[in-house]
Amino acid sequence: EINGKGSAYCVSPFSQFHSKSVRHICRTVKRLSEKRKKKYIYTYWHQPDTAMHRYGVKSEQAHEQILLINSEVEKLCKRIKNSLVIITADHECGGITADGDNFIYTSNNHTNTNVPLFALGGGVKEWVDSTYALENIDVAKHIASIFGETEFGQSGFIPMP
Repeated sequence: EINGKGSAYCVSPFSQFHSKSVRHICRTVKRLSEKRKKKYIYTYWHQPDTAMHRYGVKSEQAHEQILLINSEVEKLCKRIKNSLVIITADHECGGITADGDNFIYTSNNHTNTNVPLFALGGGVKEWVDSTYALENIDVAKHIASIFGETEFGQSGFIPMP
């Protein structure tokens, strides 16, 4: 429960939902999204990172994982209503740069390159502008504001359970 205004859930292989695939994660998110009240649903899946480390960033296995995740998340986004979906990663892998319509990988490992953030749904235009880099705390502040937290991220503010 988030200050009586909604609920928070974690959907991953390590959570109470014990997700075994990205498809299972998306099904669980769909089911949770149907509950009344606002909700924050955090998900984690280890792909394509695992495939990139095991087989390389340019591998067919990594590419297949990216296509699968894209397909499942696209289907999910078409099925849920009144939702803000934010997709990002904990780090960038491969040092991807664009050269026209082609992507070039400059590394086979983690890099310090900014991580892309994709957002879809209500409220996106209020805080996402593709012309600048967004700080992590700004994403957290926006999510907190959905639940009425106006002081989140301010010095000394710690949300109470």
